[in-house]
Amino acid sequence: MIEPKTAQDGGGIIANPDFTHGMEGWAVYGQGAMKEEMSRNGNRFIVAYNRTQSLDSIYQKVQLGGGLIYSFSGMFSKFSHLSQV
Repeated sequence: MIEPKTAQDGGGIIANPDFTHGMEGWAVYGQGAMKEEMSRNGNRFIVAYNRTQSLDSIYQKVQLGGGLIYSFSGMFSKFSHLSQV
């Protein structure tokens, strides 16, 4: 996996954007579980696993204000022993 860049503007309104505080601020949507991992280069990330439905995922609620412009970005990777992606 390619190493992602660091969060811009300190992560903005996203709590714990670089996972330096483990999974604090993040939650599981649907079924399954999440765990923290670290790449060879020291990049922290979280993984959704034991998923049974396509919507089972990881999320974070954010409060948006009116009249403002927001930019969101992220890095997603999918691995399955059942299919190639």
